[in-house]
Amino acid sequence: MRIALFVGGFPTLTETWLIDQVAGLVERGHDVTVFADPTDGGAGGAGVHPAVAQHDLMKRVRHRPTRHDGWSKRVLSTATVAMMNMPRHPRAMIGAINVLKYGWRAASGDMVRLAVPMLGRERFDVVHAHHGDVGYVAAILKRWGLIRDPLLTSFHGPDLTDAVLMRRSNGYDELIRVGDRFTTGSAYMRGVATSIGFAAEKIEVLPQGIRPERFAFRPRSIGADGTVRMLSIARLAPVKGIEFAIRAMAILRDRLPRLEYVIVGDGPLRAQLEALIVELKLEDRVRITGMLTADKLAPVLADSHFLVMPGVKLEDGQVEGQGLVLLEAQACGMPVIATRAGGMPEMIREGQTGVLCETRSVESLAEAIAGLIDRAGDWPRIGQTGRTMVEERFGVRGQLDRLIALYAEVAKSGVRA
Repeated sequence: MRIALFVGGFPTLTETWLIDQVAGLVERGHDVTVFADPTDGGAGGAGVHPAVAQHDLMKRVRHRPTRHDGWSKRVLSTATVAMMNMPRHPRAMIGAINVLKYGWRAASGDMVRLAVPMLGRERFDVVHAHHGDVGYVAAILKRWGLIRDPLLTSFHGPDLTDAVLMRRSNGYDELIRVGDRFTTGSAYMRGVATSIGFAAEKIEVLPQGIRPERFAFRPRSIGADGTVRMLSIARLAPVKGIEFAIRAMAILRDRLPRLEYVIVGDGPLRAQLEALIVELKLEDRVRITGMLTADKLAPVLADSHFLVMPGVKLEDGQVEGQGLVLLEAQACGMPVIATRAGGMPEMIREGQTGVLCETRSVESLAEAIAGLIDRAGDWPRIGQTGRTMVEERFGVRGQLDRLIALYAEVAKSGVRA
């Protein structure tokens, strides 16, 4: 099949799953074109992901014009590009600078940047947009006639719950109207999508997959010194709920004196969380490493005994849509603890591969941690069950099989201009 992927940036370090998807499609003989913003990994991309160089993926990428810093440069560039392309597609160029209709997207020049790479492009069997806000723009381009093929959009969590993204995309009104099919990473997020107007029969639950073979499996057990190492890997933002795990450590201070907690990540709450660690006098038990590259993260994964993901649902609706790190931890052989928030419960077999606890409850989380440590003798069996589950249900090859079958279905039944 001829497949167009309409994405944000490509390639990026934070979306290696997308690189895996492109590489997997290419390996299976599909003709893939990626429409994306340029990134720092664009010059060969070898530092971002080995598959970029291995499969020479950059030759498949059509980058959009660079977004200039500074409003004066941006306005001048937008006007120049729009005028140059006006004869080729006047409807699209006039629409792309319509500030009254498209607000900041038009004023910033983004609509022109997004439209230009699609001018005069060849036909595809399916256009696959990743992230709802990208799908919204693709829907507009389809209405303008720049995309003339069936449109599939994949939602990844925040794009269905973030109020700013929803507002900027006008509640996805155009995407709801012209999108042919949609995917979400969990059944929970499918429910969120239907609640804002997407037709349930058009939505397929298709979680992001991982490559289990990339994660070294090791049965977990407590060493001779009795130290237990708990791990979190997360962006330090309110939705991740890391504060609750730190407070649980304070509750367990005396009960589990050999318990240590490592938090890998960075974000807007880092200073606040570090202050909380000092306030609770946990400096010798809890540490935040910041972001780690893959080579530095590998030994942390190998040394940790279990992973905790204490996510919450915020008042504005933001919540973890899937929780990919839960799958990665289970692939490594770690038992996991997560809250009953968003799509996370769907990534675990409760009681078999991990434990679920109540959200925003320090006491519930502390009991889950203590209970899991009490079952340390079961960790090897739990870890093996988790690894097997990830391989069978969330391996990228199986997910790619499902995606290609969905492409075929969309190509056959979708609307073409």
